[in-house]
Amino acid sequence: MIKRVCAGLSALLVLSLSACRPKDDTPASSAAPAASGTGSAVTTASTTGTAPETTTAARQEPTASRTKTPLKPTTAATTTAATTTEPRTIKVTIPEGYTLAKTFLLLESKGVASFNNLLKTAETYNFAKDYPLVAQIPSDPNRCYKLEGYLFPSTYEFYKNDKPEDAIGRMLRGSKEKYTAAIQNKAKAMGLTMDQIVIIASLIEKEGAKPAEMNNISAVIHNRMQKNWKLELDSTITYLEGAVKGFTDPNKWDAFRNNNNTYKCTGLPATPICNPGMNAIQAALSPTEASYLFFCSDKKTGVYYYADTYEEHQQNEIKAGLRAAS
Repeated sequence: MIKRVCAGLSALLVLSLSACRPKDDTPASSAAPAASGTGSAVTTASTTGTAPETTTAARQEPTASRTKTPLKPTTAATTTAATTTEPRTIKVTIPEGYTLAKTFLLLESKGVASFNNLLKTAETYNFAKDYPLVAQIPSDPNRCYKLEGYLFPSTYEFYKNDKPEDAIGRMLRGSKEKYTAAIQNKAKAMGLTMDQIVIIASLIEKEGAKPAEMNNISAVIHNRMQKNWKLELDSTITYLEGAVKGFTDPNKWDAFRNNNNTYKCTGLPATPICNPGMNAIQAALSPTEASYLFFCSDKKTGVYYYADTYEEHQQNEIKAGLRAAS
């Protein structure tokens, strides 16, 4: 009888220990968030006055795919480790030529601040008191974004869940450091404001895929401005369709389009169309000494062609595969 009871107790003990063993706990993976924004079209400057068709870039805010992870038992040691190793800051690179909208979408995807809060702060916060360059920006109702062109492209370290004004201030300080007194004085000597130089540089940034072409494109822009011609640059249409429409007040769309589409307005648009890098700024200040009035580029080879007359330009369009030979 005693042997049977002992045997029964042994069996129960084995079952109890087996039930207490932890199961495997394999965490699920989560996809990284992706930012979306705008692109630029291959450009052709002409005097036809007809805007080319452009492709509207995606304007969706970035989303993250999340999957639930099984809970794990925590201890004081693991909690302390997580607290001490979790980074409070993140480095984010803003590429040259990013628009304000695309920059804010990127910052949101990195957990710096929300797109909506960044956009609202950029339009309403008084940055002029700390940044003289911002104070010089003209008050123009036809300007799409107040700070477009002044969020200098570089690598910055941001706090996660940063204050929008602090995140924007870091990029404004980048412009303050780069747009030196010497640069501003050179713009003044050319009879231009620093804001006009930033606008020209933004056009060059989007039109000149190669730094080697930027000074030539600058010459085309300056020469057409001197003749009081329309600039007729495709990149301004791409900007409006991809970085303005859908982000701003729809009641202002007609005014924005009429004063920033360079097939419609004469001279410079009211708004920079991106945040240019220093190569484009230097090109805006140093156009090639040439009488170019037109340019186009071959999509396949990347070769740029320049012309002084519309007839020469038409021949270049044939070379670039943009026009059929007659």
